[in-house]
Amino acid sequence: MSAFDDYLTAVRELDTMRRNQAETEQQRAGQAATLGEQANAIDAQVADQRNAITALAAEAKTTVELKGPIVTPGQDPRSELAAASADLERSHQTLAQARWLAHRPPALPAWRVDERNGLIYGLWAVVAIVAQLIVLRTSGTPDGIWQVVTLSAWLVGLPLAAFAAGWLSIGVVSRPRLGEPEKLQRNPRLGLVICASTLVVACGLFW
Repeated sequence: MSAFDDYLTAVRELDTMRRNQAETEQQRAGQAATLGEQANAIDAQVADQRNAITALAAEAKTTVELKGPIVTPGQDPRSELAAASADLERSHQTLAQARWLAHRPPALPAWRVDERNGLIYGLWAVVAIVAQLIVLRTSGTPDGIWQVVTLSAWLVGLPLAAFAAGWLSIGVVSRPRLGEPEKLQRNPRLGLVICASTLVVACGLFW
């Protein structure tokens, strides 16, 4: 092989190396542009979320301290973007949960309406039972019609008073932190059953 042929071979190899290098740089540039677009999209979502958190805190009349991200140099950009996307998704879910809780009653927000109302009626029913036992123990055995009427009025009136107190308490406890409450569900039948049963319980404990 002549020296000219060796020269042509070397030129072809050099040209191939340069083309490969150019393709590699082009691929890197495309990957960098893609990563940059992803980073910009995450930044925009983070900004929107910060504004949403600030607005929710202002509506709730509280303050929040929003800290900036902690940047650790030398990490793999792809893994960092994947971790940032996962953190952003979790924060979206947390924000949605916070917004849902803010429009729920402060007391036992995750409970169902009938469960919370049953507890409220039950607490007033306990008060009624204690009051009925006190009335039964202090009144003694009635020996006249008026004493019978008075005792009966107390025993019947205390459960009704407990029901009324539970009804009013639900109107206070069931008001959400934010927004106007919807039509309150007071479960009157449930309240009447719970409060009326105090008469049976009190008489059973007394006798």
